[in-house]
Amino acid sequence: MLITGAAGGVGTLAVQLATRSGARVTGIVSSRDRGEIVASLGAREIVEGIDGAQGNFALILESVGGASLAVAIKKLAPRGVVVIFGNSSGEPTQVSFRDFSTANNARMQAFHSFASGPEEEFAPDIALLASLVADGSLKPQIGVERGWRDLVKTLDELRDRRIAGKVVFRIE
Repeated sequence: MLITGAAGGVGTLAVQLATRSGARVTGIVSSRDRGEIVASLGAREIVEGIDGAQGNFALILESVGGASLAVAIKKLAPRGVVVIFGNSSGEPTQVSFRDFSTANNARMQAFHSFASGPEEEFAPDIALLASLVADGSLKPQIGVERGWRDLVKTLDELRDRRIAGKVVFRIE
């Protein structure tokens, strides 16, 4: 399994859940420092930049978009799936039918949590995630804690990737 943006807020959770499920995870990171975080969470291989990932993958979780997504498609195994759940690069991706020529019957799938079905269908999943955090099995990467009044400033910092991990807002 390949996870792009593996050191990000969602990527670190994906690494932990995948390794907990027995997957052999290759984490794609932007720097050696960020790779150390991903290695500590159980990824077996850490690669700086998707171009350096070796082999083909049955499952790719892709959150970077742009050039990263274009390369990810070329790294799909036959019948593999690339799940697109973000575009942190902000770059568009040009995709051609030929990009799938070496991955017979592979597919792309987009995931948007806000459009994935009725809220009540998520209750068991949210309860499981909350219990894993509560018992220490799942460790969210908290970048900063801020007051609710700092929302606009903090959203700018998140957008500009000046905060690694998740943000916890306190309501005063």
